Amino acid sequence: MYIARVPNRTSPPAILLRESFREDGKVKSRTLANITSWAPERIEALDRALHGDFDHAALSEPTVGPVFGLLFVLKQVADQIGISAALGSREIGKLGLFLVLSRIAHQGSRLSAVRWAESQAVAEVLGVAGFPATKPVPYGRTGTWDKRRSCATRRRSTMGHARIRFLARV
Repeated sequence: MYIARVPNRTSPPAILLRESFREDGKVKSRTLANITSWAPERIEALDRALHGDFDHAALSEPTVGPVFGLLFVLKQVADQIGISAALGSREIGKLGLFLVLSRIAHQGSRLSAVRWAESQAVAEVLGVAGFPATKPVPYGRTGTWDKRRSCATRRRSTMGHARIRFLARV
């Protein structure tokens, strides 16, 4: 592919994007686009790209941020039907809203919702600072374990994750 500038007698030259090919042993060219109306800077950039001037530019690895769309749409629906207003604007209400929305989107347990939240833009969409929690929080208001509570938790725990708690404040 190349850019051809075809002179006209009384008007400005036509600037064409062309490609050359062989047919029956003869070299022929085909016009792909008339780019006369493009800005001169844009034509120059295309010409440089076709000549390979940008081949040396190293492309960085694409980065993927947290998923935003699904949680944002669900929050908008929750706002429209009044779930957000009913739960309130405090942090505990926002966490409750997250549990409702994650149940709709993810349909898993609270623990799997926390794991799911690691790839979602929860802090940005719901406005919960420091979400998700980076370390598990034991049951109890004070965070200390007594022997009775520890034994009861172990009995209830069939898969070993009942000690991890999603809502840090009861």
